[in-house]
Amino acid sequence: MFEEALAKTEIEIGSKNEADFNIFIQNKSKIEIEELAVGILDKMQPAVNFLIDTINNVFGPEIYGLSKIESIYSPELTPEICKIRIRPNNDYFIKHHKEIPHPDNPNGPDASGVEITFSIIRGYSIPEKTGFPKLYFHFTIWGSEERKCFGVLLDNYKRLFERLLANIKVEFFTACCFDRLEKIQSKSNFKKLVTYYENDDDSENTFSFEKTYSYGENYDDLVEIFIVFSIFYGSCLGYLNNKKHLDKILTYFIKLKTV
Repeated sequence: MFEEALAKTEIEIGSKNEADFNIFIQNKSKIEIEELAVGILDKMQPAVNFLIDTINNVFGPEIYGLSKIESIYSPELTPEICKIRIRPNNDYFIKHHKEIPHPDNPNGPDASGVEITFSIIRGYSIPEKTGFPKLYFHFTIWGSEERKCFGVLLDNYKRLFERLLANIKVEFFTACCFDRLEKIQSKSNFKKLVTYYENDDDSENTFSFEKTYSYGENYDDLVEIFIVFSIFYGSCLGYLNNKKHLDKILTYFIKLKTV
């Protein structure tokens, strides 16, 4: 699904060692770097559009109706070449008295509260190993209010979360280290999520569910993962915008089961 974007990244940037990559960047003008990144973003966009259209067909336009879809790239092109991020629109941040995030606000935070992001990560080369470009795909909560909101949803719909997470193969990550998570022997992301929420002690207020794909890998599960991420995103954003919408996640789950 993202093969063209990954192939373009490998062809135009390659999987270079750090020294060669630095030379590569130094020999590029600002305009050339922008053209390179935008060219890769253009290859990503059809796949993202297809996924969003799938969600609209299943659930209607509600989930992403109050969202902004951003195309972003780094001038340094490392390690993230570029990304397409789905986040709440700017009215959300104004309503909740939060700073509008970067890049709309040049001095704003990177955190957007709740987001789904597709990133192209550059390849690399080290002695005896070459890593080719990858698609990094994640749902992320990053904000104290958003983290609390997600926890309320989890408390009220544990069984539903368990069923949704059981159907996808992703990794659960936190920015901080927690002993209680380190002790878990199970690979169950649901168990990790519930254990994470046992204490309100995350100073970073962030966690994510993540998946990476390399060129040539099978993308058969990507749509299913995106559907689950979309349910998380829409349920959390819906509840944040209106506390009467606690049951949005149940509504989405029922719709999913009737498709």
